[in-house]
Amino acid sequence: MNCLIFRRPTVIVGLFFQQAIALFVLKSDAGFQIFRWIAFLASDFLDQSKVGAIFFFDRESVVDKHWFFAGVLSAIIFFIAFVQMMYYLGVMQWIIKHLCVGFLPPFSFSAKSDLSSSAWFFFKTMNVSGAEAVIAAASPFIGQGESACLVKPYVDVMTDSEIHLAMTSGFSTIAGSVLLAYISLGVPAQNLITSSVMSIPASIAISKMRYPETEEPVTRGRIIVDRGERGPDAPANALHAFSQGAVFGLVVAGLILANLLTILSLIAAINGLLTWVGKGFSINQLTLELILGYIFYPVTFFLGVPRGEIIRVSRLLATKLVANEFSAYLSLQEIMTSDNPLSYRAWVIAQYALCGFANLGSVGIQVGVLSAMAPSKAKTISRVALSAMICGFIT
Repeated sequence: MNCLIFRRPTVIVGLFFQQAIALFVLKSDAGFQIFRWIAFLASDFLDQSKVGAIFFFDRESVVDKHWFFAGVLSAIIFFIAFVQMMYYLGVMQWIIKHLCVGFLPPFSFSAKSDLSSSAWFFFKTMNVSGAEAVIAAASPFIGQGESACLVKPYVDVMTDSEIHLAMTSGFSTIAGSVLLAYISLGVPAQNLITSSVMSIPASIAISKMRYPETEEPVTRGRIIVDRGERGPDAPANALHAFSQGAVFGLVVAGLILANLLTILSLIAAINGLLTWVGKGFSINQLTLELILGYIFYPVTFFLGVPRGEIIRVSRLLATKLVANEFSAYLSLQEIMTSDNPLSYRAWVIAQYALCGFANLGSVGIQVGVLSAMAPSKAKTISRVALSAMICGFIT
């Protein structure tokens, strides 16, 4: 039923903008340079968290080896603390105001502040809320966990459709902080950046097809939202706000760690069970990756991969979904350096198809981040997480 009542203009315009962005980035040097500059600027900013990580861990044996806790989680803790300080100073309100200038009255910077409707461009063309617009636009540059932190005061009052879109946007893109890692594996920067930026309108279109808006989002109109800036727990100054943000970031990091650890262990347990069952039917190495590789065969066919290479690319898609995109890009690199590499067409299609955080491990990250910011929405977040991951994969 959901698929029958989606807003057609949102979907049609979103898919149109996907093509327009692709042409702008691929066919004009200015478009490519603009988005590459934004991506590397975001990456450079998040890299500042490594200074703190190096203080606690050895640089060569831990930080430079991209350990998850020292790399990803330290960046999230730092970013949450920084955004909390920016909210206290009023900087984030100013940024969101100018990203979300709609037809309604402007911001009030009091303890209770209103967020205007989404950016004129998004509101007029795609009819999404301010929170959705900010998260979707930020996801390709700062990542799936950090993007939601930009609208932290409003996550607790998001509708189910907004939460679904926020998660879909995170799953469908990669962060600027991992661009260099994939470029080092031989993936052209232009393809990575184009794929991520194209996914902004595409994720909106796909998410609204799956989970159309049936409520009235708070950030679409002039509705007062308590910012929580008064009371005994209110920060005394910017440094206090930064400290409070760091403590909350540690809570988020703990939830991410717990969810990710258990989900990956669950996948390993399922693969172990499948392998045991497969031996009884004389099937070697029966795993989720193998099963999904065959399920994705028609998907890969419709992507335009040459017929003789469909199963190889579909196995890469399965690796990306069950493990992560980094493992899939490593496998792609191994294939391209082997005696039987993919054709140029299949290689390029695989680069675009693998670009995104849509994998089972990322479910733990998103559930951990959003549940920490909106405890009252924890059930909703867990309920829509798998749907959002699939939509991000499709995007």
